[in-house]
Amino acid sequence: MEFPIIATKYEYVNVFVNTIAPIVVNEYIARKMNNNKVLLPSVVIAMACQESGYNINSSSLFGIKGEGFYSPTTEYIDGVETSIVDSFKIYPTASEAVVGLYDLMQWSHYDSATNKTNNHLQAVTLQECGYATDPNYAISIVSIIEDWGLSVYDEYADNRLNEIKNADYVDNTVPDEPTEADSYTVQAGDNLWQIVARRYQLDDNAEIYRKEMEIAELNNIDNPSLIYAGMVINFN
Repeated sequence: MEFPIIATKYEYVNVFVNTIAPIVVNEYIARKMNNNKVLLPSVVIAMACQESGYNINSSSLFGIKGEGFYSPTTEYIDGVETSIVDSFKIYPTASEAVVGLYDLMQWSHYDSATNKTNNHLQAVTLQECGYATDPNYAISIVSIIEDWGLSVYDEYADNRLNEIKNADYVDNTVPDEPTEADSYTVQAGDNLWQIVARRYQLDDNAEIYRKEMEIAELNNIDNPSLIYAGMVINFN
């Protein structure tokens, strides 16, 4: 399954979602393999859309409160919409913001949300946990998920996790090839997961996954599942 690319009639939506989606999916997969608590990719992407106003360069992509910078915001206090100034954590990059959100979800306060396996239920429970005071927050998140078809990222992530879980570890390395070679020629039956695991002598799934993504990017491989015999994989 190729990584999903959305193509709505709104270019600002396409740019934002297609930029943040790979970051969210990669972090979700790594967290799942480490048995961390997680929100589904569709929910996290929708939260970023809602909280940042589709601004990928926002210093506070998810509106996480904490020391950083002060900004005007709207909160609902006792059901009344109120304008206040509050402090938000600064995340220099989208990747760091995504990590920050998943780090926050490790807090037991959000267990009732991360325990859900349905994106609509996660959105509803996230609001119940107090992530946002807007009484329509869950409705907004669900609407964004449905409007832009974000559930496709949940499906992709689950399929990728299954591929990793069922990865074939048969050693197909050419016997005379140096273990520290700068490149490797793909043999019949190889997959990038096992090539990386052998090359770097890794046995932790999360470490293998991150290194697989790194090598895929280095070699301009859009889909790590699609490599072929005779293809040369460079390691540096």
